Amino acid sequence: MQTPLNRLMLTLALAMSLPAFAFEPADAQIKSAVADLARFEQQVGSGAISKATAQRTLRLLGLARQRLDSSPNHADPSWTDADARYRALESRLQAAVDGSTGPAPSAPPAGPATTRAAPMAAPVPSAAPQMISHQRVRVTKLGRDIQSATDSLDRDGVKPFQDPAYVAKQSTLAQRFEHDLQNYSDFATDPAVTDAHARLTRFRELLAFGTREGEAARAALGDVQARLRVIDGHLANSPRPPAPPYTQADISAWSTASTAALASIDADLKTLADLKARAHLPLTHGTVGQGAAYDFQDVDRIRGAMERTRRQIDESRAQLASNLGAQIEQVERTLDSFDRLNPDDEHDRSNGFLGEGVADERRARLADQRAIVLAAIAQQQAAGGGSHSALLDRVDRTAREYEARHKRALDGMRMPKRASRDDAELQKIARETLANPKYGVGEIRRLVVNTQKTHREKQTSETQYDDVDVSLGGKITLHGTQTTYFYEWDEFQVATAEPVGAKHHVFYNTLKYFTRGASTTPLNRWIVANRFQGNEIPAGNIDRD
Repeated sequence: MQTPLNRLMLTLALAMSLPAFAFEPADAQIKSAVADLARFEQQVGSGAISKATAQRTLRLLGLARQRLDSSPNHADPSWTDADARYRALESRLQAAVDGSTGPAPSAPPAGPATTRAAPMAAPVPSAAPQMISHQRVRVTKLGRDIQSATDSLDRDGVKPFQDPAYVAKQSTLAQRFEHDLQNYSDFATDPAVTDAHARLTRFRELLAFGTREGEAARAALGDVQARLRVIDGHLANSPRPPAPPYTQADISAWSTASTAALASIDADLKTLADLKARAHLPLTHGTVGQGAAYDFQDVDRIRGAMERTRRQIDESRAQLASNLGAQIEQVERTLDSFDRLNPDDEHDRSNGFLGEGVADERRARLADQRAIVLAAIAQQQAAGGGSHSALLDRVDRTAREYEARHKRALDGMRMPKRASRDDAELQKIARETLANPKYGVGEIRRLVVNTQKTHREKQTSETQYDDVDVSLGGKITLHGTQTTYFYEWDEFQVATAEPVGAKHHVFYNTLKYFTRGASTTPLNRWIVANRFQGNEIPAGNIDRD
């Protein structure tokens, strides 16, 4: 099984100076190349090779090279073994072509033999020192330690090499291995020593490769921690949806901000995926808020928060569209009610046009409807949907029609009709009573007695309980005092035209004269029992009947 670092080193083919063995070919290309090598090795034999034979065999040997190069399993032992055999045969043939033919080096026999001899070592003096047992144990353990470190490098891949401290640690480890191997320099040809040297060579190759890859990754990724801090900060700037009442400015601002936020989230999510796949983000103790570095769990946390923010923005957009849709329906119903207002109808004249504050309230409602439609248009433009421009035209048309009807209602406004031509006494009573400062009546431009004087009576009772009896049978008896009040009075109503700011309004005043009543009832004098402001009336219409 290929490890991550082996997959990155597909082009790194090294002939290890370890004792060589024949391996089962990892693929068809290696198998064919091994067959070619066996055939050529058999053809040239172990003796001297003629120059013509060497030249011909070199040309044919190129096919074996192509097959080895096309194999995807360069890291497999069978490929390494075949490559070593190829290079040995090529060197021998090239020497024959150059005229320096010598004896053939020991080579593995062709065919399915399970072992082959290692390349012949240089002659060793017969007096070379021999290892003692404890030295062999130590150098064997050193070889295992080197192999374990190599396996760790291979297993962890190239990501940790983005950390200079990791590279420094592994470099120090390589130096220590080198130093320890120097203790066995007197046994350079011993298989255990050559094995350890070969393993150290492999370790240094992986270290060099990982260091290059780590430097390239750091250059490509930049300051990963700074990039993550920036992305994490984007979460604090998530836009908030507007709240009713909606305005065109609020909707436009929200649409712009939410669109920008979604684009930023999409870009940040791609960056997070890239950083998680390529950057070295080891697990750290503590949180970012406590000063710890970002790790791969923080990347997952930020990604999850951004995905939730994206869903929230999408949901807010949908909710906003739904809310505005409901408000648009209400706008249409409101405009229908405006269309039904009749300036000639007494009720509509008071409640739709000329009553106290009615016109201003109606105009404000139309302005609100216009704002809603403008907000809906802004939302539609942002969503790329239809438009409510026709409804906006209707709002403006309704506003113009309302002003025309208001003018018509105002022009038709008159004082109430007199109830009687013989009302001089009531006129006098009304003016004297309204002149009392406690009623706060100002200038009266005109006074009309609009009802006849009537005589009224009324009786009321008031009971005050001061004792409660409950019998054995559960019957409740209340004891107290009942007081009955008898009221008797005369009343009539007058309408007055009075200025209110720059306008004039009709006020309705009910006057009463009590001859009987409760202890708090003012008796035997005229009082203003009720007074309210009615419709606006043009100054020019006050004296018109």
